[in-house]
Amino acid sequence: MVDDLLEPLKVYNSKLKNEHRENTIKYFDELVRKSGIDIEKNRAIIKKLNKTKKQFDKVNGYIKKQKLYKGLLIALIVILILGGIFSFSQGLPTWAPIVILCSCALISVGLIFLIIKKINPKLKELNNSHDLIKNAIDKLTNEAYLSMQPLNLLYDWNIPAAIINRSNSLIHLDKYLDPKKFQYLKDKFGLTDNNNQNVSTYYVQSGSILGNPFMICDDYRQDWGQKTYTGSITIHWTERVKTQNGYSTVTRSQVLTASVVKPIPIYRYVTYLLYGNEAAPNLIFSRAPSELSGEDDALQYRKVRREAKKLDKKAERELMDNDPTTNYTRFGNDEFEVIFGGTDRNNELEYRLLFTPLAQRNLLDLLNNAKPFGDDFYMDKVKKLNYIQSRHSQGFNYNCNPEMFVDYDYDRARDRFIDYNTKYFESFFFDIAPLISIPLYQQTKTEEYIYNNEYEGNVTSYEDEALANSFPEAEFKHPASITSAILKCSLDKTVGKADQVKVTAHSFQGIPHIDIVPTLGGDGRLHNVPVEWVEYSPLEQERYIAVLEKDSSRLEYINNKMDESFRSTMNSIGGINIYQRGLFATVLNKELDSNDIDAINKYYKSTSNLNNPANLREYLTKTINELRDNLASGLASDSRSVADNVSNVQGSNEQ
Repeated sequence: MVDDLLEPLKVYNSKLKNEHRENTIKYFDELVRKSGIDIEKNRAIIKKLNKTKKQFDKVNGYIKKQKLYKGLLIALIVILILGGIFSFSQGLPTWAPIVILCSCALISVGLIFLIIKKINPKLKELNNSHDLIKNAIDKLTNEAYLSMQPLNLLYDWNIPAAIINRSNSLIHLDKYLDPKKFQYLKDKFGLTDNNNQNVSTYYVQSGSILGNPFMICDDYRQDWGQKTYTGSITIHWTERVKTQNGYSTVTRSQVLTASVVKPIPIYRYVTYLLYGNEAAPNLIFSRAPSELSGEDDALQYRKVRREAKKLDKKAERELMDNDPTTNYTRFGNDEFEVIFGGTDRNNELEYRLLFTPLAQRNLLDLLNNAKPFGDDFYMDKVKKLNYIQSRHSQGFNYNCNPEMFVDYDYDRARDRFIDYNTKYFESFFFDIAPLISIPLYQQTKTEEYIYNNEYEGNVTSYEDEALANSFPEAEFKHPASITSAILKCSLDKTVGKADQVKVTAHSFQGIPHIDIVPTLGGDGRLHNVPVEWVEYSPLEQERYIAVLEKDSSRLEYINNKMDESFRSTMNSIGGINIYQRGLFATVLNKELDSNDIDAINKYYKSTSNLNNPANLREYLTKTINELRDNLASGLASDSRSVADNVSNVQGSNEQ
């Protein structure tokens, strides 16, 4: 276990990377042992399945060839008949067309006989083989899924967090963002509620580094862009032109095109890391990736010297200011000053306290080393809050839906599990690496915080929005909308340990317009060109969800969804429901009351004895049998759940 991060890049490459991979493998092996699956049985099924698929591909190839032969023969028959008929119009002797037509007809009859007696029976035989092999593939795939069912059921939401927490003692990831930590970030570090109407939290992962809190946020944002709409008309006019014989009138035409530019909503996902630390509490600065990082040493040196001269002039200009605290003062390390940036800092003293020689060396190691990501991050410090937005995180999905691991092939499932979790840690570590490169951040530990201010709800607004965004968008979006929706959540009321949350979906309807744009034509006159465009008018629709903490598991949730009493209870309240990372949510069709919560708690079964292998094995066997029994009625369906994987074999290869 790593307990020293003073040189992050060195520690990651020499120790932490390998230790995390080993812990990932150990974690997967533990799941396999708990599940009790027969690995060799699955491999035998997969081997037979792959062999059968090859046979299937061969049969498909033969079918395509036979169909091609049949198509070519039919085309040849048509050509022969048409050729024989065409010969009558070529002025040949009277007997010649008759001979040609008879010859063509005779050959055509032979070809038709070949199709009927040879190709069609062969195609029928191949199609029968195709169906038999396809049925065999379906059966083997079904068997493979059933052999992997116990393992597929054990995948859960907090797997990456659990593995990372094993790998070191300095970084801890939470199960979910609880109200106390959120209130801590608000009161101690100045974090505000996510009340921007154009931003919805799609996913949030909280944790701490040496006791200082952080959040990984994946936001769904709506901004405004511009779209160019075009329209056109065709105009006609006559002109008199001079010719050799005098003058003549000619008709000319031209397509006139006009355009208008109008606003249009655009949507994007933005992932960033937020970190609270009391070191340098008044400092504000920002930096962006530099084009100079990672350059050849000689070339970088020349460019750094050129940029450093510009910074010298900046320092000279600000020397006239009498406040040495805010004056920009050059570091002696030109490479760091130019490549890292941060020249917009507002407090020179606090900036220097952060970026000691060791911090400068650590950061330059990160910036100049192209592997794994190099200088790909933006950093903003706003007093006690630090924001990191990296390019590599924009392409990585931190929202670890456990169903991504579900598979019918053990070896493929193992590779996928290890690959995702190692990439998760790599992406996450190099988001926090710029922060832990600063020794003062590691040395500054926030004093114990007493929660004087109670958070008004049981679950934070960040988690409310993440849950709301996990439902199908159609549950909340206005039916007249032509765009996506930004979901904003606000606490409506608390009912014991549950929250009734109002979900407001902000979207747009399209209102058609036509602008008339005067455009000069080739005839020297202005013509009105109509241009159709769409005005995006805001829409809002409100709906309510219930959110409550459920310290259970995905396995228990799947089992609950098969329980008739639980389904009946949820249908009386609203119906569609989800479970993620210890939080349960359901869409409401009625006002939530304490009786509803009591009913949910009564029928939401939780098994607390699953740490015992024998109990777990018994529970898995019972659950799998129930899943199998309910496949036909679809009662065990859970968005891409293992039950769906068994019943919908056709689509399972894509998962």
